[in-house]
Amino acid sequence: MPFAPEFSYEPGTEQARLWFAVLNRNMMKGYQFYRQYPICQYIVDFICPKLNLIIEIDGSAQMLKAKSVNKKRDDLERLGYRVLIFTETEVAHHLDEVIAHISAAVLSAVKN
Repeated sequence: MPFAPEFSYEPGTEQARLWFAVLNRNMMKGYQFYRQYPICQYIVDFICPKLNLIIEIDGSAQMLKAKSVNKKRDDLERLGYRVLIFTETEVAHHLDEVIAHISAAVLSAVKN
């Protein structure tokens, strides 16, 4: 399996913003998330393996390929993962709401 490409931490990228805001410091209810994680033929933006939870941040270019985004989500869900997809705009302008949505998904996964 090929290695995931190096993750870009350019200031201002929405993935980096979410990563530094909460996911990289076990701040999401104490659960560890990993970035740029390979699963089958995909590389997911963020994953918490203990909760089978994947978080994807899609930019406008990726949204143009909605069919492939949906296929990726469907394939990962068939493997037993819950997949949350946020746009770059949501992360840039509504980060608190994104974090609240992720937190709710974490709590839901913990209860199951």
